[in-house]
Amino acid sequence: MFLINHLEYETEADNIDPRKPPVALYAALPMAMNLTVIDQDPTTGKLTPVKMSNVDFSGVDGLWIPCNSSTTPWMTHLGGEEYEPDAQTFEHKPLDAMNLYLGTGGKTAAQGGANPYRYGHLVEVAVTPDGSTKVTKHYATGRLAFELGEVMPDQKTVYLGDDGDDVVRAMFVADRPGDLSGGTLYAAKWIQKDGANFGSASLEWIRLGHATDDEIKGLVDRGIRFSDIWDVATPDVVKSEPAKYSDFKPLYVYTGTGGKTALTYYRLKSGMERAAAFLETRRYAAYLGATTEFTKMEGQAHNAADKKLYTVMSYIRTAMIDGQNKDRPRDDIRLTGDPKDLTCGAVYESSMTGGRRDTSGDAIPSDWVATDMVALIHGARQPANSEIGRYDKCATDMVANPDNIHYSEAMRTLFIGEDSANHLNNFTWAFNVDSKAMVRIFSAPAGGENTGLKVYDNVNGYAYITGNVQHPGAEEDLSAYRKDHPELFLGLRKLIDERGIVGYFSGLPAMTR
Repeated sequence: MFLINHLEYETEADNIDPRKPPVALYAALPMAMNLTVIDQDPTTGKLTPVKMSNVDFSGVDGLWIPCNSSTTPWMTHLGGEEYEPDAQTFEHKPLDAMNLYLGTGGKTAAQGGANPYRYGHLVEVAVTPDGSTKVTKHYATGRLAFELGEVMPDQKTVYLGDDGDDVVRAMFVADRPGDLSGGTLYAAKWIQKDGANFGSASLEWIRLGHATDDEIKGLVDRGIRFSDIWDVATPDVVKSEPAKYSDFKPLYVYTGTGGKTALTYYRLKSGMERAAAFLETRRYAAYLGATTEFTKMEGQAHNAADKKLYTVMSYIRTAMIDGQNKDRPRDDIRLTGDPKDLTCGAVYESSMTGGRRDTSGDAIPSDWVATDMVALIHGARQPANSEIGRYDKCATDMVANPDNIHYSEAMRTLFIGEDSANHLNNFTWAFNVDSKAMVRIFSAPAGGENTGLKVYDNVNGYAYITGNVQHPGAEEDLSAYRKDHPELFLGLRKLIDERGIVGYFSGLPAMTR
């Protein structure tokens, strides 16, 4: 048996000047995945790590900020590169983190340095019985701030989490089952039904384009740049000469690491539709009219028996809230209610079916197309004068800021891991989709994120719930307490072992029904 873990980022390092605080290293270093060989005791089910090594990413130019992952139906590992580097920024500026990996320090892509278009993809890792690995970056599935890709039972349809503010909901339909190297990419439009109770909507799907990995990678290999795809103008420039920029469209989207999310005007250059769809997916989706107001769209999971899809909005804020759209040119999502409740996040449920058509009237070649979104589980602000969770901003007896999720078909239970500072200790929950009962099953050290959440119903007669704790005691996650509870902040920072944790729930029999 093999276990793959993502090392998303190095939280911080000691400052070279001991009188100064530690240095934050997010997005400052190339990252890695670990492959661990694991033995299973046949009489107890106990798992023992035998050997650990790094997965070799040299054939795909290294790895950028790996986030969550899934296991495909054909038993490969499918991870995501999150918060893709903004190609507009890094056309003129070295992408230092990946230059460290490539040995091209100080160089831009045009000078032979790291190319931002090589990062921000789904990453598939196949492991052979002898422990060797084959890594593939899928250029055909688009380029976003991938939380992960979740593959449906048809082995073709993939739902893509896009983590950030002002992001899109995307779906990929492969040409062939079990092969993500070519297919069609879509983006959703939220058609609101109700803004109350965290909202509900029907979904329409806009076709962005069809491509193969080789076609899009070929564009990158030949040196395509952001400025080859887009003309760009600021609002002030457009206002000063409106006639000159009459064919530019106003967009407001998350642009990726290093960029700035702000109202900007874009014009697509001639013949660049395919390049835009697969290398500038979020901007192009917005250009075609897809909804770009989603915030912190993270985990995805599916319930095959009921044909349900579960999608996390870890935080609901800004553009998703009615009246907070500011200078955004669209206002598809208009959720009502107390923003302090909404910011605690929600898990949405979607029904999936076949026979659907995209907004152009063409058939979508999938029987697993999400048709709607309705809030299934959500958090709420901590009640005033609560006797429990005095440091929690969101109610302690409800989920807050869900992130990783995984569904167990046998247990008919959705497992939910949290990541925020709204609970001092982030929890993992189990939610039964039939009884609607929800219980906490795990608590991470303060400042730690519950991640790596997977459920294996039957592995040689035993069930496992795996989980990681990422960045326990992290300064960023505890900084919310610095002002109001300085003694708590300083005390926890001294007490908590900041090393990450990888583990599993033991002693579970196989779940067969």
